[in-house]
Amino acid sequence: MNRDELYKLRRKMNGVEQLQDTIAKLEAMRISPRAAAYGGSTVQTSPKGDVQPDNIAKLDKLIGKYNGELRAILHQVEEFETIAKVLDDKQREIMRAYFLQGKTWERICVDVGLTYRRLMQIRNAALDAMFGPMEGKPDAGKLNRGGEDGGSAAEGGGDVKTIAEGQ
Repeated sequence: MNRDELYKLRRKMNGVEQLQDTIAKLEAMRISPRAAAYGGSTVQTSPKGDVQPDNIAKLDKLIGKYNGELRAILHQVEEFETIAKVLDDKQREIMRAYFLQGKTWERICVDVGLTYRRLMQIRNAALDAMFGPMEGKPDAGKLNRGGEDGGSAAEGGGDVKTIAEGQ
């Protein structure tokens, strides 16, 4: 597993959650009061006729897809858990919340009581611990500070002497 695969896992987990919601809605329709009277003499139908068999077929298809998706990501979740063993408890909690539970960084900040900036520092340290530093990653100090005046040298900020020496 690498960083890109970790973000793909997050998208797959979100997709599985959406399938689960759709299945729950179809299940609710199947056991609704209208469907409960299905065997009775007063069955409501649509202009297309009885739609209950279509809903059941759609539900079965979605459940099959849901189960397939779960099987497909199970290995990746196990791989994530193996790689996450190098993290401390706080880092692991944060990475699980984002990648496996689908929470936003902002929601995690509130849940764990950290500032966004601190959370990003923990995230970056966790990703580096899991996968090693990114190739071509800018110096962390320059990334956080930008130039001397807060902007990057490319944006016109930074030390003029440094820019001139680079030319």
